[in-house]
Amino acid sequence: RMMRSEWMMLGWVLLALTAGAVEPAVPELMTDDVAALQTVAGVVELFQKAPGALWPGYDLAVQPVLVYRPGRWVVLLNPPPETAGFNDYPADWPPLGVPVRWRPGPDPGLVGQLVFDHDLGTCRVAAIPLDPPPGVESPAVYLFQFVIHEAFHQFQRTTFRDVEIPTEEKYPILDSENAAQAALEMFILRDAVRAAAHGDAAAAREMAAMFIAVRRYRWAGVSEALRRFERGKEITEGSARYVEFLAADRMGVLCRAGATVNSALCAELATQSVAASLVEDFTTRFRDSALGPGDVARNRIYPVGAAIGYLLDFLGADWKSTTAALPEAATLADLLTERLG
Repeated sequence: RMMRSEWMMLGWVLLALTAGAVEPAVPELMTDDVAALQTVAGVVELFQKAPGALWPGYDLAVQPVLVYRPGRWVVLLNPPPETAGFNDYPADWPPLGVPVRWRPGPDPGLVGQLVFDHDLGTCRVAAIPLDPPPGVESPAVYLFQFVIHEAFHQFQRTTFRDVEIPTEEKYPILDSENAAQAALEMFILRDAVRAAAHGDAAAAREMAAMFIAVRRYRWAGVSEALRRFERGKEITEGSARYVEFLAADRMGVLCRAGATVNSALCAELATQSVAASLVEDFTTRFRDSALGPGDVARNRIYPVGAAIGYLLDFLGADWKSTTAALPEAATLADLLTERLG
């Protein structure tokens, strides 16, 4: 039998454990906290009001995603049941439009970095910092596109066929001939996007065919590792860039229709389009009409892959499901070639 003193000790232990389960103090939100959460609300709103508009099966109004402000708080959208370690979302915080849980920071595992397959026990999610870099022109638009782009990478991990990509260190960034021909591909694609945006199907098809010709010529003289690197990045990063630009475009449609009250996003996105974003992205890669070595490998591939996707849309191709399951060695450029006939 337990003595009275032992019962009292057990009672104190249970009381301490119960006290430890009390909801944590809710911090007062700073202006940047509110702005970041309102941007996340805009992300959710887009998926709710334009379901299926970006990519088949990709839906942040349903799928779990974790966002956080380093050292401040962590928010989990669409949490699976029984996910431990989170609390009820504060009633006086900006509404996000979906089930939400939160926990206070700092989190020792989340210190400002982007994390994929962040293990919550019940699921693996992208953990996305809501911390725009200093000097960014529009923090709201940056975070809107950043969340959608990076959460799409998490989506790719479970829905896309595995893509083997050689390390970037093997890419010959100082090969001036390859860089010049890659730059020519970009100029041609930019012109093709402009033609498509103006509804000039003949010019868009002509430019697309020119891109294919230059790509074939360039790839005939490069290593297998280079081809595999570009193929992989065009599929993964190119499609993610396409999705973020399309998201900005569709949010602009909602803004123009008066279907959203997210003023911070609408101030920047009301006149946005996929084509305008692509042309700007291509243009910023050039300095005095030349492609810098730092952009030769990875950075230039973002708009290249996205532009191919835009042209496939323009040409009426049903390419997205095909892209997710592309067989080994098949490329986005191959899909464009097939569509051109």
